[in-house]
Amino acid sequence: MPVIAVTANAMPSDVERAQQAGFDSYLTKPINFHQLLEILNRHLNLGVEELA
Repeated sequence: MPVIAVTANAMPSDVERAQQAGFDSYLTKPINFHQLLEILNRHLNLGVEELA
C-alpha cells in the first residue's frame, strides 16, 4: 500500500528522511492539486498493473 506524506516540512533533509522512512511520495503544503492527482493516479495505476 503506497504511503504519501503531506506536510509543511519542505527542507531537503525532511524529504530525504521521509524517503528513508519508506514514504512513496512526499507533498508539501500548500497542496498542488495537479501534482496530488498525478501522484494518486500513478500509485493507483501501479496497483492495477500489479493485479494483472
